[in-house]
Amino acid sequence: MDGEPRNVRTGDAPPPAVLAVAVIRTSYSRPAPMRSARRVSTSSCRVHPLNKQQLIAALAERQKLTKTKAGEIVDALFAADGLIAGELRRSGKVQITGFGNFELRRRKGRAMRNPRTGKTTTLPPSVAPAFRAGKAFKEAMERKRS
Repeated sequence: MDGEPRNVRTGDAPPPAVLAVAVIRTSYSRPAPMRSARRVSTSSCRVHPLNKQQLIAALAERQKLTKTKAGEIVDALFAADGLIAGELRRSGKVQITGFGNFELRRRKGRAMRNPRTGKTTTLPPSVAPAFRAGKAFKEAMERKRS
């Protein structure tokens, strides 16, 4: 053997173009595959967000309620027509001592440019709900991280 690659079945040397492709394919190194973050399901170290059904189940377990009753409580607080949203529409602010404030933030109208067309348009003023964590809540999160 003279060191050239040969066709396994026929023993012939492959054409030069095939050799070039083989060299390119073997010399190319792929990046290592990315590993996804592991989802930890223990209650003390939660990586994935808590969804509504999990919140209802946790409330039912902690307060010794049925899931139906806990669901009604969660909906009464957080639904689009619930207590928090209704009070925000009425007064613009909900303060829960030790937890935080829900408030409406008014955004000024501004000019914007469509990057595709280059056309300039104006965005009207808007109102957006926001949450600001309270001091006790922030401190509790810092203790958890330590």
